[in-house]
Amino acid sequence: MFNFVSRHILPVLLLVGPAAHAQQLPKVLVASGKEILVELLSPGELDCVGGQPTGRPLQCSPGTSRILLTNWVSVQGYEDVTGTAAAMTRGLNTIVMHCNLDRNYYGHCWGTFEWEVAEMGGKWQGVWSGIWDFAANRVSYHLTGYGSGGQLEGLRIEKESVWHGGTQSGTFVVNLLAKQPTLSLKEPAAGFGRVDYRAPLLEARNFGR
Repeated sequence: MFNFVSRHILPVLLLVGPAAHAQQLPKVLVASGKEILVELLSPGELDCVGGQPTGRPLQCSPGTSRILLTNWVSVQGYEDVTGTAAAMTRGLNTIVMHCNLDRNYYGHCWGTFEWEVAEMGGKWQGVWSGIWDFAANRVSYHLTGYGSGGQLEGLRIEKESVWHGGTQSGTFVVNLLAKQPTLSLKEPAAGFGRVDYRAPLLEARNFGR
């Protein structure tokens, strides 16, 4: 019913942080390539409200009013990646997906990802969220995460993805930029008192002191 093996054009824009500046890399790196589904590790757990699972991945019986999917796990790979940022995008990306869909297989999906990039000695990790129309193969989602290890350390990834439907290709745009410095919990910002970030309601203390 649905075609989950997709190839996507992948334009990539990378803004490199301080760690990379020390290696005298350019501030902006770009790359493009294709994305494929390498493997389905788990079809997850399917709850067909008003119906029953058919036994096939993400397919419910007639009469189903809502479709709840949890822990769908797949592996994506990247091919024919070219450009100055190619080495920062090549590797296998393990994606965990959860969805809340209507009877037409349309709705909100979200999850986590872990994208290994062996050439850079590190990986990307983070979360993603978007809208899926499985029946028409139309997708729009945003991914955000951070690099750890090797030359990915200290970088943030922001990815916008769109699949237009009707074909197996889509468009991806990725921005990589330096992590924003975190505010010390010991020293308040100028003009503000201490803030206890561990408190449930983020209560400000000694404001204006």
